[in-house]
Amino acid sequence: MQRLAVGVATVVVVLAFPLFFTGTAVRFLFSWQPLYEYGFDRYGVAASTGIERSDLSRAAAALIAYFNNDEPTVNLTVTQRGVRRELFTEREVLHMVDVKALVRAFYRAQELALSVIVAFVAVAAWRERWGAAQRVGAAMMWGSALTFALLAALGALSFADFEALFLQFHLISFRANDYWLLDPRIHNLIAMFPAPFWFDSTLLLVLIIALQALIVLVAGWQIRRFLGTLSPAAAPSPAR
Repeated sequence: MQRLAVGVATVVVVLAFPLFFTGTAVRFLFSWQPLYEYGFDRYGVAASTGIERSDLSRAAAALIAYFNNDEPTVNLTVTQRGVRRELFTEREVLHMVDVKALVRAFYRAQELALSVIVAFVAVAAWRERWGAAQRVGAAMMWGSALTFALLAALGALSFADFEALFLQFHLISFRANDYWLLDPRIHNLIAMFPAPFWFDSTLLLVLIIALQALIVLVAGWQIRRFLGTLSPAAAPSPAR
C-alpha cells in the first residue's frame, strides 16, 4: 500500500512540473510590457489602428495591471485618428473578462503545482532523509522530460498550422460564448494583437518553458549524482 501511495505521489509531482513551468511562463509574459511594445512596433500597430503610440503603451500598462488586480473590467480612453474615444467596445471588454479568468487560472495552476512539488520534497525528505535525493531527482528529471515531449508536440502543431491550433485553443478556452470573434476593422483589441504577434509569443512561451525544464533537468541529475551518494541505500555494503 505504501509503495502504491509513493508511486501515485511521484506520478502527480511529475505531472505538476509542466503545469508549473507553463504557469510561470504565462505569468511572466502577460506581465512583461516589453513584449507588448515589441508587438506594437514589429507589426506597425500605431499606423494600422491610428492610435497614438503613447496611448498604446498606456494600454499595455493598463492590461498588465488588469491581469494582476481584482478589477472586473478594463477600458481606457485613447486618441485614435485625432479623436478621443474608448479603446474597446463592450464586446471586447467582455472578452477581456474571459481572458483574465483564463490567465488567472494559469496563475492558480502554477501556485497549486508549486505546492505539490514542495510538499513532495518535504515529505520525501522527512521520511527518507538523504535517501529522498534519488526519488526527488528522478521526479525532477521525469517532469522535465515530459515537458520537453509536450513542447515538441506543441512546436510541431504550431509550425504545421498555427492558425488552426490558435482557433482550437479559442474554441476550447472560450466555449461559453463567442465574444472572441472580433473584426480587426472594428475592434482594436485584435488589431493591437494580430495573429503573427501570438505566433511570436507562443515561440517565446515555448522557449521560457524549455529553459525552466532544462534547469530542473540538470538540477535533478546533479541531485541524484551528488546528494544521492549520501543515501544509506547508495553506500557500499561492508566486505565480509
